[in-house]
Amino acid sequence: MDSLKLLITEAVIIDRNLNRLARRLRRLKQQIVHAAARSPQAHHPTAGGGASWIAEGFDGCVARVSFPANALLPVIDPDTPSGSALLLWLGRRKLELFKPLLRYEPVPDFRERVRQLFDPGESSQIIAATETLSPPRVSFATKHGPQLCALPAPDSAAPDKSPDPYETAA
Repeated sequence: MDSLKLLITEAVIIDRNLNRLARRLRRLKQQIVHAAARSPQAHHPTAGGGASWIAEGFDGCVARVSFPANALLPVIDPDTPSGSALLLWLGRRKLELFKPLLRYEPVPDFRERVRQLFDPGESSQIIAATETLSPPRVSFATKHGPQLCALPAPDSAAPDKSPDPYETAA
């Protein structure tokens, strides 16, 4: 019974620490995104039309902030004022750019097709009318280094006194 209490207590302590660390990580990521946003000259274009920013930590670890291009709206609703205005604006070309269903959704290579069919100023407005904001994302890469908490090799002669391993759903 005491070993169960110990397991529960340890699990709660770990869960609390994980939550505390997750909150701290969210704040750090927000600070990193703000630092990246303040230095647009260091942004590198990405293949998808967005940009990325990379900075290095003290030990060679790397933080990459991705600023994805705005995502296309999944559907254009002709029953909304903006949707009906866009479809009216496109005229007969709407069927070249959208598949009619109950709603309209962009065709593959939508942005390129719009740029082919309309002048640059008009095409950027049409594309903007079909996009929604994509939030920045942060990812990390770490250098391979020494193991911080190496476990001793089990002594095969000594009986195992540790509790059975268990899994939890996150």
